[in-house]
Amino acid sequence: MVAVGVPPRYPSGALTEGSQPPKTPPAVAANRSQRNARRRRTTPLLLAIPLLLVASAVGLFLFTRGGEASIPIPFIGSEPEPVPPFDFPAPQVGIEATSEKTDVESLRATAEEAAAGAVPVIDQLYTEGFLDPNNWKDGEYDEVWELFDTSALPSAESSVETLTLGVGAGDVYQSVQPEKGKMKVRVLFDENGEVVSMVALVSFEAFAAGKDGTYTNVVSEGQFFLRDTGDGWKIYSFDAKRLDSEAAPPKPAPSASVSASTSP
Repeated sequence: MVAVGVPPRYPSGALTEGSQPPKTPPAVAANRSQRNARRRRTTPLLLAIPLLLVASAVGLFLFTRGGEASIPIPFIGSEPEPVPPFDFPAPQVGIEATSEKTDVESLRATAEEAAAGAVPVIDQLYTEGFLDPNNWKDGEYDEVWELFDTSALPSAESSVETLTLGVGAGDVYQSVQPEKGKMKVRVLFDENGEVVSMVALVSFEAFAAGKDGTYTNVVSEGQFFLRDTGDGWKIYSFDAKRLDSEAAPPKPAPSASVSASTSP
């Protein structure tokens, strides 16, 4: 378990579990397709264009000089591997008010709007940290670290084995597929009815196939405390743990011949 600067847990009796966040989240974070579109990886073709221009210039020079030489073809690079699609279901939303006189239900709409801002942050955390093969095969998780506030970033990076599949995951796993996820969001209000922060209570499971023929249930549980930094919601504290266990091999799909022989 990794606990970093964790504020006191909210008392459950002061929370009200209720309806789901609005279907259209506010523009505090990009959706999954937008996040993938602005990934910070440089397109391999763009990297190859200068090399092609250089090779063409060298070839033209040798041709005009009558020289003989083989012109190396620049390495273009491969396309990024597909990322297994995954989104947490819409979370239950709880309200934590600092004043006992506060009408909790009057804060419901504001709480749901704030919670909608936390969902894409947690989606990205687990997609980039556990599912994107372009990250875990290289052991690099830049898209994960950008989700943390500067005060929590050093602790997050030192907890890479807990918050992600790990720096050596590419040597261990062949593939990883999401299984299920669950999230609850508790929103903290001040005495003026303004959102102070929120905590996302998360459980996540994935199925990983190892290079040695074994299988693993990848399990992550955590509390992630978020606040609005003016540049979107960022994680400023967390308490996370991994509960991985050995998994049974997947059952083979029924063959067509068996299905045909048992059909009426």
